[in-house]
Amino acid sequence: MRRMTFSLTATLLLVASALALHAGAAGTTIASAGGSGAFSSASALLGVDLSASTFGGGVSFNADGTVDGSLEELLTGADSITGLPATILVEATITGGTANADGSVTVSGTATVTTASQTLTGVPVTALMTTSGITLTVGTTTLSPQTLADGAIYIGPQ
Repeated sequence: MRRMTFSLTATLLLVASALALHAGAAGTTIASAGGSGAFSSASALLGVDLSASTFGGGVSFNADGTVDGSLEELLTGADSITGLPATILVEATITGGTANADGSVTVSGTATVTTASQTLTGVPVTALMTTSGITLTVGTTTLSPQTLADGAIYIGPQ
């Protein structure tokens, strides 16, 4: 758990640095997130019944049409068989996305997904980000929305 917390902190610092490098880029829209959330209804992934998340990330929608960034989520809950606490770490590299008419963004890329017993690489991910939460799809599993409980999600001009 200490390694995952360090990893999330390191990712947040790297994202902040990357966004700072984009400062002054005309026509750049960003989505940045850092905080925690609670799942609005029952969600399960890889044998874990999920209850909450801690997340961080930043995505740049560049004037030339490219999208780049990262999103990291530490999903917490209980093992569906034993009931013991369990976590899933999703570390995504974002390579695509769209800014939606309602002010939200949809981003996509591939992730490394780590549980206590396995590490999966190259897993497709999609996230719908709003200023009030994130809905994450990992592979073919769409999780219920994570409502922002603490922190902030910003979507707008740089």
